[in-house]
Amino acid sequence: MSVYNQTVLSLFESFIKPVINASMTRDEVNQHVQEMLRFEMNLASLSSSRTDFNNIQSSMYHPTPLSQVNTYLSEIMDFNGTYLPILFPASKYGQIFGNDTKISLDSVPFFKNLRTLSEKTSRRGMQLYILIAHITHYIRSLGSIHQEKWNQVLNAMGVAANGIDRSERCVGITDDAIGQYSARFLVEKFEASKSKPIVESMIRDIKQAYITETNGSSWLDAETKRNLEDKLNGMSENVLYPSYIFNVTKLDRMHRYLNVSSTMDFLEMLLTIESNKVLRNRDRIVDRSDREEWEDSPQTVNAFYDSLKNAFVVTAAFMRAPYFSHLYPDYLNFAAGGSVIAHEMMHGFDADG
Repeated sequence: MSVYNQTVLSLFESFIKPVINASMTRDEVNQHVQEMLRFEMNLASLSSSRTDFNNIQSSMYHPTPLSQVNTYLSEIMDFNGTYLPILFPASKYGQIFGNDTKISLDSVPFFKNLRTLSEKTSRRGMQLYILIAHITHYIRSLGSIHQEKWNQVLNAMGVAANGIDRSERCVGITDDAIGQYSARFLVEKFEASKSKPIVESMIRDIKQAYITETNGSSWLDAETKRNLEDKLNGMSENVLYPSYIFNVTKLDRMHRYLNVSSTMDFLEMLLTIESNKVLRNRDRIVDRSDREEWEDSPQTVNAFYDSLKNAFVVTAAFMRAPYFSHLYPDYLNFAAGGSVIAHEMMHGFDADG
């Protein structure tokens, strides 16, 4: 083993040993670490190629009956017998899935290869890999001792440590969990209600400009032009803020699985937040009203296109000075904020926008 690998392994062992079991010997810790590292390297090699992602319909979209799903998955991932009954209990949702129900798998070869890999990895090794992945994901929210040990591992690997401040990270987690409750204060402070109708009018004008421009293009055939217009007209937009941020009953329903208390430790609180996300996403499958919920809070500075929903989002925190203001003349709003909106719309038709 090279000096580089010995150094990384030693630092990783120091970081991971309290997590695995403080009573383990160095050789036992080393054995688990080696297995996890092998699993991660092999897992990385299974990832789909960029070419596959650029050919979604032919390479990444595989409608598969539930009766076949388990044949692609590892034995430890009993999708039909364990996962679905827990996630969609019949007592609440009825029998909404049958053997002929189809779900979309991104990449069948990936799942088949993952099954082979998982069968070569011990159950303990996979459990530890998932545990460590969660811990390192939230490392910037933990204490300085844990962060320092992890930074030593990254430095030995030649990887720059993420410099996000712990307080900033914790604020981000809190905003992600309950940000919709505080959104109304930003909306009211920046008078977003005055801006919203102006932005919506801009969007209608930009859509019409796209249609007019493409209809005048000689290199597009009639069917393509019709499809483009249909997609644009069907494209929904989440502009500035959702109306339900003023509806406490709706907000409480959105967070009905988020049962946190001051007696919880930090990790328990994080897991509760993650659980709330999973359960909310589950309900969206069978409850149409839940699908109207925003993924980001209005106070998050962001604008993006969602290909699964054929929708784009531009938040209130983004659409304010210097990009936009209801006090600006139209030419300034179109030049700054309008160009962002047009860019996100174009993501519906190509990867670059």
